[in-house]
Amino acid sequence: MEPTPSPDKFNEVRALLKAGNKIAAVKEYRQITGVGLAEAKAAVESMSLDPNAPAVTNVPTNAPQKSGCFGMALIAGAALAAWSWVS
Repeated sequence: MEPTPSPDKFNEVRALLKAGNKIAAVKEYRQITGVGLAEAKAAVESMSLDPNAPAVTNVPTNAPQKSGCFGMALIAGAALAAWSWVS
């Protein structure tokens, strides 16, 4: 995923839409932006309804998505260590 996708990338999505391949357009949009399926589908749908609609809406940063399990384990370990130190 690019930090800020170029307009040329979205022209590829528009070309896929013009060719009638909405599924490929959604896949391409997801690859470009890194958004989820629902967000990509909504964006591509708006692009298909209005070809002049902006292609980029709420594109996430380049930060990876994390579930938070490691952070929770780290907090639990720190709490356990603090509890055993106090006891």
